Amino acid sequence: MGTPEYMPPELVKETKSCFASDLWSLGCTVYQMFCARPPFRGVTEYLTMQKVQEGLKAVVYPDPFPDVAKDLIEKLLQLDPSERLGADDYTKLKAHPFFSGIEWTDLHKQTVPAIKSVGPMRWQEDIIKEEQERLAREREELRLKWEKFLFKKPAENIVESGMVIKARKLSHKRRFLILTDSPRIFYVDAKKMEFKGEVTWNDDEKKFSVYVKDDVVWRINIPNRVYYFEDLSKNAQRWKEAIEKLQQEKKA
Repeated sequence: MGTPEYMPPELVKETKSCFASDLWSLGCTVYQMFCARPPFRGVTEYLTMQKVQEGLKAVVYPDPFPDVAKDLIEKLLQLDPSERLGADDYTKLKAHPFFSGIEWTDLHKQTVPAIKSVGPMRWQEDIIKEEQERLAREREELRLKWEKFLFKKPAENIVESGMVIKARKLSHKRRFLILTDSPRIFYVDAKKMEFKGEVTWNDDEKKFSVYVKDDVVWRINIPNRVYYFEDLSKNAQRWKEAIEKLQQEKKA
């Protein structure tokens, strides 16, 4: 049957190869020459062959990736064999800009050109992993800094936090506001590290709602009281989204 990573979809589905099957494998080979791994790769052979049948939808490119190489690969990795570049005439394949400068008539006599590196490549999955690790570090640093105010059993995690101005009548005080997954909203004096108050939580949006006026000003409405805040990071919407998400999760 062949190696699954280079096997064309027609061979996977119908166990029948054709003249253009090798063009698919060529596309896989060119991709691997740049990326050091095949374009279709699953945990098992079965999953690999499923990705093969998805075609270009399953192919991921690192950044940066040469446009001319990407164009060649995508013209070769066509699900329909007849649509692959060179399927009807190899002349079209040889004329692709990727092969610019190649003299085909005496190729066997030519000196193999030096391999040129395109530089380090970054995969989207690696970028996502790095971002997840960064966020995890930040959450841990926050937890350690404010752990004296957090419940230990069950362990309470900070979902959202930041400096705000808490306004009430003529009073305007800087406070560090914390939203946890308990869920709980409370505010502390960041300089004195003193607990200053808590907003009574309720999963019912009719009894506990958030209104955002603009990037800075927002409020929490609860029965018999309204809490007014000014977000010093100018991203008041994040509080509304985080609170409403917790409300939905607690309802589910």
